[in-house]
Parts: sequence; C-alpha cells; structure tokens
Amino acid sequence: MITEQQSALISIKSREHSRFSNLQRNNRTIGYAIFTAIILGMTTGCSVGGKINEIPSNEHNDYKSVLLGQSDFICTDLDNKRLNISEIVKVITTDDSITVNAAKFASADIDSDGTEEVILWLKINDINDYGFEILHYQNADIYGYTVPYRALMDLKQDGTFIFSSGASDSGIGKIAFSKTGYSISKQAYSQSEYGSNNELNIQYFIDDEPCSEDDFNNALNAQDHKADVEWYDLSENNINEILN
Repeated sequence: MITEQQSALISIKSREHSRFSNLQRNNRTIGYAIFTAIILGMTTGCSVGGKINEIPSNEHNDYKSVLLGQSDFICTDLDNKRLNISEIVKVITTDDSITVNAAKFASADIDSDGTEEVILWLKINDINDYGFEILHYQNADIYGYTVPYRALMDLKQDGTFIFSSGASDSGIGKIAFSKTGYSISKQAYSQSEYGSNNELNIQYFIDDEPCSEDDFNNALNAQDHKADVEWYDLSENNINEILN
C-alpha cells in the first residue's frame, strides 16, 4: 500500500535526473524518507494466477498474458488478492483520486539468472518518476515487485542501475529476487554521516571496500556509458512484438 513517504512523491513534478556526479553537489539533506520507502518496497511479492485463456507455459507467454490482462497478479501485500493489470492502482493505494498506469515497459535479464524480466514504468497522476513494477519469472510463476523510482534509476541492459537516498548516499546497484521480496547489492556507493562538530563526512566504497572519491566518480562515469534498456509504450502491438 502507499506509504506516507511515497504519497509525498506523488506531488513532485516530473523531472529529468542529471548525471550522477552532479547529485553530489546538490542539497545533501534530501531523502532519508525515500530510503525508508526503498526498504519497505523490498517486502512486495506477487505470483501469476487466474488465467482466462490457456497459454503454453513459458515466461514470454506468461508475461504477455499478464500485460494483456489475461492473467491476474496475486499480491502478498494484499493478502493474496488477485489483481488484473487494469487494477494496478490497488498495489499503490486505495485512494480513488489517484490514478496509476503502466505507461512503458522494458524486457531484460536484470538479475542475470538467464531469464528476462519485464519492467513496467508506473505513471501516477501524470507524474513519471514514482517507480516501477518488475515482473520476474520463477518456478513457472511470475512474481511482481514494486520498486521506488530512486531505487532503480538509469537501468542498464546488464541489470545495473543508480540508486539514491540522498545526494551523498547513492551508488550503483544490482537487484535479486525471491518469492517474498527483492534485495539490492551495492557495487559502488557513497555514504554520509555527520560528525561531532556537525560536519558532513562522506565515505566511498567499491565492492564494499573503501575507495577514493576519484575512483568512485570513475565508476559512475563507466556506469553512465553502459547501454540503457530500451523502453516501449505499453501497447498490444509492442507487447506481441517484443515478447515474441
């Protein structure tokens, strides 16, 4: 369900995020509420069920079945209630004044398990930077995970992405899935804290080992040059063409 922190995001106007190094020069007071939203988001899990049409069991056909409204999500955070993609708003909120649409989708193996995921870009009240719904095929079922926007920015074809809970608390991550939620491993990240003199101290890490700011920025620059996933409008033609 929608959290207080996520509700605050709905009122934020859509904006383009800048290169990650510029984030470090921005207001460093941003986002511990967003960090909480990221952690809470790790509890969401869904499996596919209630197929209307009989379709051969493989991940692409099951993904197509969900995206075309022929299968329902069974969401664990809603007491296993089945939801059609047309009802995706109910994963976020029960507020009738809020509209939620899956505007775009991408297909890529973002957890490197040999099977592609489908990533839905959620649009809420015409705001484009709320978050994503990731569909993951596992044990002949499809599981869904709701991920905040700032936990999965600039998604690349190799499954890496930028995450941020603040201008000085950000990094490069990789996602993994289970039947009950998701986890994010930090490949490179910065971490801030205030000292006894109220002075902000920032530490940098690569593979959980301390590194210099220059090494960290070099990692961000290399990340920026990776190939992005391709996003497509969520239409029946695109679904059938991409998930063939």
